[in-house]
Amino acid sequence: MTVLLTQFVNLLGALLLILAFAMISQRRILSLIHLFTAQGVTPRVLVVAPGERITIRNLDSGPHQIFSGPYLDRSACPALNQIGYLAPGESRISGNFTTAGTCPFLDDVRPGQQLNRDFMGYVIVR
Repeated sequence: MTVLLTQFVNLLGALLLILAFAMISQRRILSLIHLFTAQGVTPRVLVVAPGERITIRNLDSGPHQIFSGPYLDRSACPALNQIGYLAPGESRISGNFTTAGTCPFLDDVRPGQQLNRDFMGYVIVR
């Protein structure tokens, strides 16, 4: 019985270690958040490692639509184009950033308004 109990405790310890590692990894991904408010995006620059993703949350009372830059081309970082339209209060996780470099992004849902630097930012992948 003591051997079984020891094996069970060892197995439980290993499972808890795996769970803790998974939670730390998930926290890293989910801690990289851009917040959109009526005043703009915060922070305007995030640094991530290749393979990571970010979450963008709309805390504004109006919608936002997130795209990769450059404006109208939207080809610099396909991972950002997976965000798309965000209704007020909505969040979405990007695709994985696979290539090192600078990924510009912008909010393209402000009809009748010029692009506003407060609603632009960068994800730096390194």
